Amino acid sequence: ILFTLSFMQEGEAAEWASATRQEARKHSPIDYGKFPAFKSAFQKAFISVADQSDARNQLNHLCQGNLTVDEYNTKFRTLISRAGFKEPDEHCETYRRGLNPNILISIAGTGILPDTLEGWYTKSSRIDNAKREIQATIRENTPDNRPNKPKQTNNAPTTQSNNQKQG
Repeated sequence: ILFTLSFMQEGEAAEWASATRQEARKHSPIDYGKFPAFKSAFQKAFISVADQSDARNQLNHLCQGNLTVDEYNTKFRTLISRAGFKEPDEHCETYRRGLNPNILISIAGTGILPDTLEGWYTKSSRIDNAKREIQATIRENTPDNRPNKPKQTNNAPTTQSNNQKQG
């Protein structure tokens, strides 16, 4: 916590860090508390209600589109955190709505749907990475993408037909 506070050197952040240090010094020995409580206090001090509302709105409209699942997961996790949601597993449906249909179909094809958000992150990432690996292999092995092979020549002896010999 003290390490984190050391970076807060300007403006409101410096004032907040100073107040946090003063509060910790009131205890003997000096006690900054546990990091989760510190993080929560930091978020309350610096993440506005408008930012939380904006994050919730973005979350409800987030779609994977051309992103990899890993990129989508990162955006989704960031927005869940900014939105201040305490129970991320309650947002599995929102996560699924934003995934590309081909990923959802592949997950459904496994026969077991994840029941936690972390499960959705993991399963969709594995499927997307496997699909991308297979697509890369297919692209590498298409005739246009194979390394140039020397042209085969026909070294078999040729024979002339009787008409050519007589002519």
